[in-house]
Parts: sequence; C-alpha cells; structure tokens
Amino acid sequence: MSATSPIARPWPPIDRWFWLAIGLGALVVIPRSYWITDAHSSTFDDQYHLERGAAFLTNTLDMPGIPRPDLNDPPLGEGLLALPIVVADLVQGRSTPTPFNMYEHPLGVDRILLLVAMWKSILFLPLVALVFHWCRHLYGIQSAYLACICMLIEPTITAHISVPALDVLGVTGIALACYCAWRALESPTLLRVAAAGGSMALAMLTKHTALILPGVVGLMAGLHWVIRPWLAGLDLRADLRAKLGARFKLVALWVAAFVISFWAFLLFDVHPVIYHPPGPQEGARPVRYPILRQPVPGGLYLWSIQCAISHGKMGHDGYLLGETRKHGWLHYYPVVLSYKVPLGLALVFVLGLVSIRWFRPFWDEWSLLVPALAWTVFLVQARINVGFRHFLPPYVFWLMLESRCVARGGAVVRGLAWCGVLLTAIHGASWLPNPMGYMNYPRHKPYLAINDSNVDWGQGLKQVDQWINNRPKDGRPVYLRYFGLQDREGRFRAVEHYLGSKVHLILPDTKPEDLPTSGILIISPIHEAGLYDVMPRFQALWRFTPDSIIGDSLLVYDLDRMGDGKPFRWN
Repeated sequence: MSATSPIARPWPPIDRWFWLAIGLGALVVIPRSYWITDAHSSTFDDQYHLERGAAFLTNTLDMPGIPRPDLNDPPLGEGLLALPIVVADLVQGRSTPTPFNMYEHPLGVDRILLLVAMWKSILFLPLVALVFHWCRHLYGIQSAYLACICMLIEPTITAHISVPALDVLGVTGIALACYCAWRALESPTLLRVAAAGGSMALAMLTKHTALILPGVVGLMAGLHWVIRPWLAGLDLRADLRAKLGARFKLVALWVAAFVISFWAFLLFDVHPVIYHPPGPQEGARPVRYPILRQPVPGGLYLWSIQCAISHGKMGHDGYLLGETRKHGWLHYYPVVLSYKVPLGLALVFVLGLVSIRWFRPFWDEWSLLVPALAWTVFLVQARINVGFRHFLPPYVFWLMLESRCVARGGAVVRGLAWCGVLLTAIHGASWLPNPMGYMNYPRHKPYLAINDSNVDWGQGLKQVDQWINNRPKDGRPVYLRYFGLQDREGRFRAVEHYLGSKVHLILPDTKPEDLPTSGILIISPIHEAGLYDVMPRFQALWRFTPDSIIGDSLLVYDLDRMGDGKPFRWN
C-alpha cells in the first residue's frame, strides 16, 4: 500500500456538489421517514428508549419511589431520541411526566413517533454529508455520489433511520469520530484535535458499539506515527525522539477535549456507579468495591457500562437457522448478510474488491479500512446476536470502500456499479413502507433461518387494524400473538392503543392446550419460529403457507381452513 494517494486530491471544498448531496439526502430521507412512520405502530423498544431518554434530560433517572431502570445504552443517545418530546413539553408549558409513558402523553403516540422520526431524519443528514465528503476526497465525485446513494437506498439503514432506536445514531457518531481522528492525526491543529476529542466523547455516549473507539484511534495513531515514517524510509527512533514533545502535547489536548466534552454531554452528571450482578442468583451479593456507592463525575455512563456487562454475561436469546442461543454464534452476521444485503449492493461490493487489480490501494484508504476491520472483528465476536442492525458500523465503512470501483474503472465497470445501485433502489422501494423485514430475494419462510428485528419489531399494529377493518365480517374471532413489550403492569399497551378489543391477545404464558383451534390467527414470525417461547407452541404452523402477510411481517392463518372443517390440532 503506497503512502500517498495516486489521485493526489486535497480535501475537497464545501461547494455546490456537497450541498447537492445533502439536499438529495433530505429529499429522500425526510418524506420517506414520514411515510414509513405514518404507516407503522410503535416498535418493541420505543417506550424503553424514550422513557430513559426523557428521564436523562429531566434528571429523573434516580427518583425515590420509581424503579431504577437498567441502562443497557449510554444516556446521551437515548436523550437525543427524547429531545424533541422534552422540547415540545417546554414550549407548551408543561413538564415531562416521570416516568414517561408515550401512551399517556398529551402529544399522543403517533405524534410522538412522527416527531422523533423527523428529528432523527435530520440527524441522519450529517452522516450523508460526511460520507460524500470523505469518499470524494479518496476517490472523486462519482464515487462520493455512489456511496451516498447506496446509504440512502440500503433497506436496513432505511428501516432504522426513523424508529426511536440508537443504531443509525451510533453509526453517525462512530463515523464522525473516526473522520475527526484521522484529520487530527494527518494534520494536527488545535481545532482538529479538540474536534477529535469531542466527537469521540459524543460517539461513546451515543451507543456502546463505540466502546472500542479509543483502540481504533490508537491504531490510527500507530499508522501515522510508526508505519508511515517506516514506509517513507525514515529513522524511526530519530523521528520518534524529534516529535515526542509535540505528540505528547497533542495527546494531552485530545484527552482534555475528550474529558471536558464527555462530562458536558452528560450534563455534568455526578452519580454513583451502581453495581449490577450478572444474574438473579447473585442478587444478594454485596457491592465488591464501596467506592461504587460514591457519586463520581460521569457515574451515569459507568452505570450504563455495568448494565451492559451484566446483560452480556446473562446473554440474550438469539435465533439462527432454527437454533436458539443466549450467547450467539461466530457465523451469525455472515449468515444474516446473505439474507439482508441487497443483491445489487453485493454486485458493487464485488466490483469494489476486484478493483484492487486495476486501482492499487493507497495510504488514505486506511482511514476507512481500520474502522471497517475493527468493528467487523468486534461485532463478529460479540455474543449477543439479535439483528443485522447492530452490524451497521462496519457495514457503512465497507459501503464507502466499495465506492472505489468507479474511481478508475472503465465504462463497463461504472455501468455495472450503477446498475447494481438501480436494482437495489427498485427492489428496496418495492418493500416500502415496510423495509424492516427486507429480504434480498424470495425464500420460503426465511424467518425460520433469521429472526428477531431482522423480520419484525412489533411495528405492524396499524396495518393489522386496517386489515381487520377491510376483511369480510364473518363473525369469526381474530387472535393475535404479538411481538411487543409489556409494561410494568404486564399490559401490551401498544395492542390496547391500536386494536382495542378487535383481537384476542395470545399471552406469553398461554399453554398449548389453550391455543385457539378455529378463527383467524395473526402471528409474528418471531413467535412462529419459537424465539422467546419456552415450548415450541406454534411449530405446527411450519408446514402451512400463510393465507396472507400483513405489512410484510405479520402472518395470517385461517385455522378453520387448516383444520379442514375440524378444530385445528397443534400437536
């Protein structure tokens, strides 16, 4: 790998092409997010994230008489999700209730979801701008637009831009921090180093996926301070001695900017670090270190780290190829990628890989390759596997790297790449407004291979309501086995809000002998596959084809037809 770019481009200016890319992003993302959100109900984690985010912003995470929540994610990311709600409350002269409940809030659930969706769509635009600017510097303007458009049409990214979840926000923070770190190491100035420290704090406080960011920055520093002088033929010892003082000052300023920004982003939190034991059997275990009971600056973040470690030790039910595990598989993401990556983008990936033959890799590509490799290794080894959405950080860097194929490829290569993008756009659009369950080509019951938020996240209740209203009124009952979150009282508030008494809800503890034997059954593919079911209660459905699919996710079975005029047998 050569030390300099053969294109020899300076960092590009902020000109009309840059603003055109942002305008294109806004024209695509904002109306599409409105359409998707308007079509859907709340998802599984919406209440979870918004409740914690509102509590962080209003400083009510640790109120007497209110159960202390587990913080599996850093507080700032969830605070960003809830910011438009808290601001709306302030503008209308009311305080945000504690604990926050979106089903009881004066704004109403649907208005809250639309408000968050529009806010998150705006927060996505900096990532569009960053991808364009970065790829334009590396490969030129055609590659920049290719990478941008791939980002805008990729179905999994599309599905998670608008929902109150942290996946896309986390990617934005990580990409920004890596860009600022590379610029600060490449050409250090006071402003760039301060931006690198601040962006690192922002990323780490948005989602725990950024936990390895200091290590990634360390790898980048090693490249600039050791590998690059070595490639240039310099005396490493002499170079290190000559620049030791300047680098020490750079690191000190970087750390100072990180620490100050970190505490500021936490709203100058001083909080005790709460110890969470790794399992219920250790609930009576005393706190190992008494200092954890003492308030410390940034204790809220350390508390969230404790919760994340506890979650990792306990595990989380994941599903792959008919098997359920609590601690995942090393091959989880390769299998899921084969279902979720659009075939058109797969073609562009192949062209990007083959382009190495005619377009030699160069030094500045390390700025993308280091984070792509680091987060790939980190997430493949992570043993909580609940969705492709968690793999978005390395995926975005690989998307940027693939755009190299049009930088020096001939007309045939460029034509194939843009055909792949067009194919992705057409196929992705055919799944709207339901990109959550996107599959790259038709398969029979793909949810028996991959599951969880890859296929359904509880977002289809509005569409169930429309389906029930439009079906012939034959007097038969409609049963629903829904993938959603129960509140502290054990109620499925989303079902109550959107469907009322239109369905009979099949509860998690319903015994196999109590399942319905006639009527209409609407079931999440997650429950048909048996994820989160102690007993495979719905395995009898595997041999039947659904009569209908609502919102590209919820499966409809006519139990009377399947029973051939007799009560349907579940065994």
